[in-house]
Amino acid sequence: MVSVKPPYCIRWRRCSLPPLVKLRLNHQPMSQLPRLTLAQHIGIMFQEYQDGFPATVLESVLLGRFPHLSPWEMESERDVALAYAALARLDLVDFAQRPLSSLSGGERQRAALAALMAQAPQVWLVDEPTNHLDLHYQVAAMGLLAEQANVGKVVVMSLHDVNVAAQWCSHVLLLYPDRPPIWGEAANLLTQDNLEPLYRQKLAMTTLNGKPLFVPVA
Repeated sequence: MVSVKPPYCIRWRRCSLPPLVKLRLNHQPMSQLPRLTLAQHIGIMFQEYQDGFPATVLESVLLGRFPHLSPWEMESERDVALAYAALARLDLVDFAQRPLSSLSGGERQRAALAALMAQAPQVWLVDEPTNHLDLHYQVAAMGLLAEQANVGKVVVMSLHDVNVAAQWCSHVLLLYPDRPPIWGEAANLLTQDNLEPLYRQKLAMTTLNGKPLFVPVA
């Protein structure tokens, strides 16, 4: 998994890129691929889930299957089964028929991750996946993303919590406000020398189970 660690917000959008930058999906230029193909292969989970219309939790998760349906096609039994499997993975089956608007922030975050799981994209773009989650569900969410990476999916996420990145991510991109970014293996880049100017904060470091652990120093 890759962690993008910004001191500011990154917005994902379709935009013009410099001429030398060529983005490809399955060896094909992304600029030439139909939107439906991109939607089938690339999934995005934003930091905050915005309700577009009233829906139950199950209906919101089923939206992840939309790119795989033909026009006017209804969800099949398989689509519903995939949605329920995603709800079960995120401990939300008992919430399936509840209005999405009735959920807490953490529950809505898990529902958004369940929709992404139901979509089953090749590329996962995730903005602050542990946002609003308590410790148990932080571990569950990151464990799910790690599983996807381990089976060959591309998982890119934006994180502010350096300890989450240190625990779960293989590579990091550190985006500084006043110097060029650096990119590489998390084990090599997550050091006090690199992180203190990123966060503009003095840090203390220890290790836990072989992984670095950083604590801000007052």
